[in-house]
Amino acid sequence: WEVEKMKEFVLNARPKTRLDAYPLLVITQDILQRVAMDKIKIVSDREASLQAELEKLLATIRDLEVQVREGKDTISKLKLGAMMSSARKGLEGEALLAKEHEERERALKEIQDMMQKSDAEKKALEEEAERLKKLLAEQRKQLENANRQIKIAQQQAEATMKQYDSDVKRKPGDLFASWTDADKKAILLEQLL
Repeated sequence: WEVEKMKEFVLNARPKTRLDAYPLLVITQDILQRVAMDKIKIVSDREASLQAELEKLLATIRDLEVQVREGKDTISKLKLGAMMSSARKGLEGEALLAKEHEERERALKEIQDMMQKSDAEKKALEEEAERLKKLLAEQRKQLENANRQIKIAQQQAEATMKQYDSDVKRKPGDLFASWTDADKKAILLEQLL
């Protein structure tokens, strides 16, 4: 941040005399020195990281070469052992090896079949679990609806009981007292016709 301000000052400064130019020279030298030190440090840090990376790669290459050599030795020994074994056993050994190979193939096939079967069973069980989850959710909704209907029916029953209790407490004449003349005429006409 400080270097940026100094850079702007140096680029924008227009000294009028030599005395005015001297502080500008000192600031410019300081900026150049800082820039050079940072670049030298960046270059040396980069070189060190590249050197470390190169050493790691060389070590990896050496390890791989050792593994390749050991692998080649192992392959050579196996080939030699197989040739010697084959030579010793002759045709009988080849037949035995073929039979063992067939048995291994059959066992491998059985394992693959069992895996496929277990995968199919797993999928079927997962589908059944999903179906049961949906069924359970549906039954929960039905139960909630039934509970709501029960509450409504209870409220209606309570209201009916209250109405019944109030009707029972009323005298027979009280029922007709609340009727208007028009209601009485309508009922009378209804009974006559």
